[in-house]
This record gives sequence, C-alpha cells and structure tokens, in this order.
Amino acid sequence: MVTLAWWHRWLGIMVCLLFAMWFATGAVMIYVPFPSLSEQQRIALAEPIPLSTLALTPSEALIAAGRGDIRRLRLVGMLGSARYLVELTDGTTLAVAARSGPANALDPQQAGRLALAYGVSTKAVPMMVGHDQWTVHQRFDGSRPFYRVDADDRAGTSIYVSVHTGEVLQRTTSFERSWNWVGSVLHWIYPTILRRHFHAWDQTVWWLSLVCLVTAATGFVLGILRTFSLRRKHRGGISPFRGWMKWHHLLGLTTGLVLLTWIFSGWLSMDHGRLFSLDRPGESEAQQFHGASLQEAVHGITLDQIGTLAGARELEFIALAGKPYVILRGIDSGTGASGVQVVPVKQLTDASARTSQLPDGLLLAAARSAWAGAGVIGMERVSREDAYTQLRNDRLPLSTVRFKLGDDAKTWVHVDASSGRILNTMDLSRRNYRWLYNGLHTFDFPLLNRAGLLWQALMLVALALGFTLSVSAVVLAIHRLRKGRSR
Repeated sequence: MVTLAWWHRWLGIMVCLLFAMWFATGAVMIYVPFPSLSEQQRIALAEPIPLSTLALTPSEALIAAGRGDIRRLRLVGMLGSARYLVELTDGTTLAVAARSGPANALDPQQAGRLALAYGVSTKAVPMMVGHDQWTVHQRFDGSRPFYRVDADDRAGTSIYVSVHTGEVLQRTTSFERSWNWVGSVLHWIYPTILRRHFHAWDQTVWWLSLVCLVTAATGFVLGILRTFSLRRKHRGGISPFRGWMKWHHLLGLTTGLVLLTWIFSGWLSMDHGRLFSLDRPGESEAQQFHGASLQEAVHGITLDQIGTLAGARELEFIALAGKPYVILRGIDSGTGASGVQVVPVKQLTDASARTSQLPDGLLLAAARSAWAGAGVIGMERVSREDAYTQLRNDRLPLSTVRFKLGDDAKTWVHVDASSGRILNTMDLSRRNYRWLYNGLHTFDFPLLNRAGLLWQALMLVALALGFTLSVSAVVLAIHRLRKGRSR
C-alpha cells in the first residue's frame, strides 16, 4: 500500500491541474461545441450551378486533371461560372474550370466576393492561412491553404475559403472562438502548434491520458484499501484522514468510479486503431462497391444531358455496382435548398426518373459484390432511435442503410442511400467501442438521449463532483510541495 500511495501521490501532483481543467472545460463544451460548417449548410449557401458556362464534359474534366488516383468528382458553381472538383485518393482536391481546364488559384478579391454569398461583407483584405486554430483538423488538409475572410458584422463572423478550390469549408463567430479557447481547445489539448502534426498530437495526448488513467485507478484502489484497513483495525468512520485529505478520500470513494470511467473513455477517444478496430472499409472493398471507375461512370455524358439538371447547387458523379448515377444536391424544395435527387445516367434527361434515394436492389448488389467473401445476410433502414448511428454528437443521415455481414466479426456496413457513400463499418469491436467511449464519456445512452434536460443535469452534476475532487487534489499537491520545499 505504501508503494501504491507513493505512485498516486506524485502522479497526482503532476496531473491534478489537468484533471481540473478537463472537468471545467467539459462543462463549457456542453453548450458551445467546436465550430463547424456542415455539408448541408455549405450546399444550402452555395450558388446554383450556371450550367450554360460548361464547355468540358465530366470525362474531359478528368483528363484535364491529369491524375489517375481519383475517387470523387463533383460539379459546383462559383462566381458565375462552373468548376469541377476532383478529389484524389490522398484527400487532395483539385479544381478544373468547366470552360478551360485546370483552374487558377483564387485571389483575395475573389474570396471576398464568394463570402458575400454567405452573408459576409469583408472589413479587411482576406488573409491567407495554412493552419490556424479553427482549421487545424486533418480533414482540411486536402484543401489548404485558405483565405480567412473576416466579416464586418456584430457576430464577428469569419469564413474560410480554399485558395485552390474556392469552397467555403469553415465558419466561426467571435462567441464560438472565445468560448472554445476555454472549452474544446483546452479539453482536447488542441493548440495549433501541436495539433497540426497529427502523429505528435496523437502520441502526446494518448500517453498523457494513460498516465492520468493510472493515477485515477491507483487512487480509487488506494481509497478502498484505506477504508478496509480502517475496518480491520475496528476503528469507526470511513476515512482515517483529516482536513483536505479526508475530503479527497471521501470524494474519491463516492465519485471515483465516475472519474475513472471518464478518464478511461477519454483515453479511448485517442485509440485510433490501437485496441479497437477502425470504422473504415478497405480500399478493395470500396472499389468493388462502386464496381466501376469514375472514368467509366462518366463516359459518354454530354453537355446537353448535364444541361437538363438545372437548379442544383452541386452535382456528383458516382458508380454503384457498376451502374453510373448523378447525385443532385441543393435542389430548392420550397423550404430551402436542401433537397437531394438521384438519377441514372441513362435517364438524365427524364425528370420523372429522379428519386430521393438510390434503389435498395442496387445498394444490395453493390454490398454483395464488395463483401462477397463474408456474404450479406441482412439489410435494414436505421431508425431515429438507432443506438449505433444516431449518436448524440455524431449522427449519420436518416437515409442510412445497414448491411449485416456473415463474417466472424459480425460486421455492419452503413451506406448513405442518398449518395451511395460508405459511411462506416462496425464490427463487434467497433460496436463495443461505441459503448465504452460514447456511452461512458458523454452519457450517450438511448434513454438519456430522449430525456431532455435530465441528461444535461446529470452531466453537470458529475462534472461538478469531478472538478471538486480535482480541486482537492490540487490543494493537497500544493501542501505537499510546500512541505517538501520547507524541508
């Protein structure tokens, strides 16, 4: 017990402030999440594609891109003209002007004009940034650098326009930025200088979280042993300590298990395939799912055919089970530019052939081709209450279809029926991760998710107790260090 107490004491001195910070910033994150611009918001604010400006067919655009490692092709409108956005397998996105070929990089004046579509009138010349605090995530890597356009509005809005593609991919306000400095940025240990290097950030936070997990575990075990030792000596009470040490012991006994599960689940947030499986399909499965290359999917599509697809804010060209389709996004449905339509390439000029989702039979054929070895043993639509796709902080679209495979890992594959995209794969390992991370870390359980303010109240009470326990540890650490210094 002496050795255990020594380790807990000195590990606690090193990380007690980190514990207190995590609980305090966790409360902020309940109310102010990290800024983001969803795909639906981006498309709704984009301009309709001016199809009359097209001079290149999709096939010609792929040739103009000059790359063979292409996995996605979209057509968008930008400043009164159209351009193809070609996404490569490494995540990089190239722009091809629909009139002339490879597009030039945007200048600051063009970025300012694009911002006007988002209701942002600039107060200064847009600034070019490679990485900053609000675009530090690796999902932005393929579109860097950005113009940051600062708005002349009361909200302090800033938007980020990709220099090479012209897409608006991030939007923040001064309210979000201010609170995130004392919320997500601290909680995730997210300073730009560290987070821009994913591997360094990943290793730092993983090991730091592991040290904190060991600290919490030794403290919880030690607290129980201290109480049992008191009982064996036939002494009354629960704690043998006095003052702050007694409060720390009692708080540890009553809230230590919650603290331990939070630190454990927070550590799991940095798993990234270390202990649990990843949720991405293999490259071969993805290729088999599409059943044809993009070059084959767009072969033969003419400008006249595309000209019949007026009104969309984005077109995407895909293949599914070898069948070419076009996805129309941002169709004005009367309640906003949020509609999605899919149409087979063979029936592009037939408006009656458009549907809101891809046919079930086509999706099933694609899944059977991609996972022929495991076999597809079931197909179902997810519900609004589905525990694995309708998470509190990471919801899949309600157009999601689940395929159950017959492999030993009992894998599920989730596919968006409105786009044909594989959203994720979840085997038994990944489904266990859902409960151990999402469930324990954010109380993401179906009953609590439907309980309204009860979830919020439980989170705040638990965070307050954890913060109090951490503060008691900080006080004890100061006393110990002062005592050591006096000696």
